[in-house]
Amino acid sequence: IIIRGFNPNSLTTDFVLPNTINIYQVTAIQQYAFINNTNITSIYIPYSVSTIGYYAFGNYKGVIKSPRSQKPEGWSGDWNPHNATVYWNYVLS
Repeated sequence: IIIRGFNPNSLTTDFVLPNTINIYQVTAIQQYAFINNTNITSIYIPYSVSTIGYYAFGNYKGVIKSPRSQKPEGWSGDWNPHNATVYWNYVLS
Protein backbone atom coordinates (compact mmCIF):
# COMPACT_ATOMS: atom_id res chain seq x y z
CA ILE A 1 0.00 0.00 0.00
CA ILE A 2 1.18 3.50 -0.83
CA ILE A 3 0.17 6.32 1.50
CA ARG A 4 -0.87 9.15 -0.78
CA GLY A 5 -1.77 11.80 1.80
CA PHE A 6 -3.48 12.64 5.04
CA ASN A 7 -6.79 14.39 5.65
CA PRO A 8 -5.79 17.99 6.45
CA ASN A 9 -9.00 18.40 8.49
CA SER A 10 -8.16 15.52 10.81
CA LEU A 11 -7.75 16.35 14.48
CA THR A 12 -5.11 13.64 14.87
CA THR A 13 -1.86 15.03 16.26
CA ASP A 14 0.12 11.83 17.00
CA PHE A 15 -0.10 9.57 13.97
CA VAL A 16 1.18 5.99 13.94
CA LEU A 17 1.36 4.70 10.41
CA PRO A 18 0.59 0.96 10.63
CA ASN A 19 2.70 -1.83 9.13
CA THR A 20 -0.40 -3.14 7.39
CA ILE A 21 -3.84 -1.94 6.39
CA ASN A 22 -6.24 -4.84 6.30
CA ILE A 23 -3.87 -7.56 5.07
CA TYR A 24 -1.72 -5.35 2.84
CA GLN A 25 1.71 -4.15 3.89
CA VAL A 26 2.35 -0.40 3.88
CA THR A 27 5.51 -0.01 1.81
CA ALA A 28 5.62 3.57 0.56
CA ILE A 29 4.75 7.19 1.20
CA GLN A 30 4.07 9.15 -1.98
CA GLN A 31 5.79 12.44 -2.82
CA TYR A 32 4.12 15.44 -1.15
CA ALA A 33 1.95 13.14 1.03
CA PHE A 34 2.34 15.19 4.22
CA ILE A 35 3.51 18.50 2.74
CA ASN A 36 2.39 21.57 4.71
CA ASN A 37 0.60 19.42 7.29
CA THR A 38 0.20 21.52 10.42
CA ASN A 39 -2.06 19.22 12.47
CA ILE A 40 0.29 16.29 13.00
CA THR A 41 2.94 16.94 15.62
CA SER A 42 4.38 13.41 15.60
CA ILE A 43 4.38 10.65 13.00
CA TYR A 44 5.71 7.10 13.29
CA ILE A 45 6.95 5.48 10.07
CA PRO A 46 7.11 1.68 10.41
CA TYR A 47 9.98 -0.48 9.20
CA SER A 48 7.77 -1.76 6.36
CA VAL A 49 8.02 1.62 4.58
CA SER A 50 10.94 1.17 2.22
CA THR A 51 10.15 4.06 -0.14
CA ILE A 52 9.37 7.71 0.60
CA GLY A 53 8.92 10.19 -2.22
CA TYR A 54 10.30 13.64 -2.88
CA TYR A 55 9.07 16.33 -0.43
CA ALA A 56 6.77 13.85 1.33
CA PHE A 57 7.35 15.89 4.51
CA GLY A 58 7.94 19.31 2.95
CA ASN A 59 7.27 22.13 5.44
CA TYR A 60 6.35 19.55 8.08
CA LYS A 61 7.07 20.98 11.56
CA GLY A 62 6.48 17.95 13.78
CA VAL A 63 8.79 15.07 14.72
CA ILE A 64 9.29 11.89 12.74
CA LYS A 65 9.93 8.57 14.47
CA SER A 66 11.37 5.48 12.80
CA PRO A 67 12.59 2.09 14.06
CA ARG A 68 15.33 2.23 11.42
CA SER A 69 18.86 3.28 12.33
CA GLN A 70 19.21 5.68 9.38
CA LYS A 71 17.54 6.79 6.14
CA PRO A 72 17.12 3.80 3.82
CA GLU A 73 18.34 3.95 0.26
CA GLY A 74 14.75 3.88 -1.05
CA TRP A 75 13.81 7.13 0.70
CA SER A 76 14.27 10.18 -1.52
CA GLY A 77 17.17 12.44 -0.65
CA ASP A 78 14.58 15.22 -0.27
CA TRP A 79 11.96 13.25 1.67
CA ASN A 80 12.39 15.64 4.66
CA PRO A 81 13.65 18.82 2.93
CA HIS A 82 13.13 21.19 5.85
CA ASN A 83 14.88 18.92 8.35
CA ALA A 84 12.07 18.06 10.72
CA THR A 85 13.53 16.28 13.76
CA VAL A 86 13.89 12.53 13.17
CA TYR A 87 14.21 10.03 16.02
CA TRP A 88 15.97 6.96 14.58
CA ASN A 89 15.88 3.61 16.41
CA TYR A 90 12.53 4.59 17.90
CA VAL A 91 10.60 1.85 19.71
CA LEU A 92 6.84 2.21 20.07
CA SER A 93 5.71 1.69 23.63
